[in-house]
Amino acid sequence: MVTRDRIGAGTNDAGLDHGVRSKAASRSVATFAPPENIDGVVPRADRGGSWTELARVIPKLTPRKAPRQPRARATVDAIIEAAEQLTRNQGVEAWTTNHVAERAGVSIGTLYQYFPNKESLLTTLYVQRRAARLDALATAMSELGARGAGRAAARAVARAWLDGDWPLELAVRAQLIAIGATRKLVDVDEQALRLVRQVAARGGVAEAVAARRGFMVLHAIEGAIATAVRDHPAWLADEALVDDVAALVSALRET
Repeated sequence: MVTRDRIGAGTNDAGLDHGVRSKAASRSVATFAPPENIDGVVPRADRGGSWTELARVIPKLTPRKAPRQPRARATVDAIIEAAEQLTRNQGVEAWTTNHVAERAGVSIGTLYQYFPNKESLLTTLYVQRRAARLDALATAMSELGARGAGRAAARAVARAWLDGDWPLELAVRAQLIAIGATRKLVDVDEQALRLVRQVAARGGVAEAVAARRGFMVLHAIEGAIATAVRDHPAWLADEALVDDVAALVSALRET
């Protein structure tokens, strides 16, 4: 069961960007549209952008370094966990890196050794949670199409899709969209689409059909979940929703 706590309220956006959206999402972060590639984009003249403006508007989203030793990995895990707890309890905009460091039990200098700013920390938090969900989905989807699997396999996939803290993930996603970090989202969204498309292709349908079906099922499920988080949070604990999502999952395997 997922809860909304104080993460935020949602809104509808196109595609996977339905759902919880922070206050920052309603503010313009620049006079030009979000760049296609955050890490090394050349600002377009027709947007009025410049390297100086881009540096001010788009924070660095990549961690400074990866932990290599067990102790360092434990430190980074504690920092990410602290950011997750603060986001869940107070909302994505309410905390600073100082709050995270205090909650994680590390100095602010230690935090900055790994994360240059709040945005890079949020990016890591979102990507890790999204990757974990995709891993669970890949495991569940491996049973789709197996002899005798049928409805049970589809329900297992549905549960993997519904499990976890969707309100938190959507709140962090909305914040990343608000700061123009769309490239980081595109990478993980493409992984999700590729996974679902591969499942659709197992039914022996044409590649174009598998691509279209995968796209429609992915957006239908995740868009519906995000809207439920916003408008009908109680549905997320209802077994009927598992059946509804399982029905959409089954559509992937139709021939």
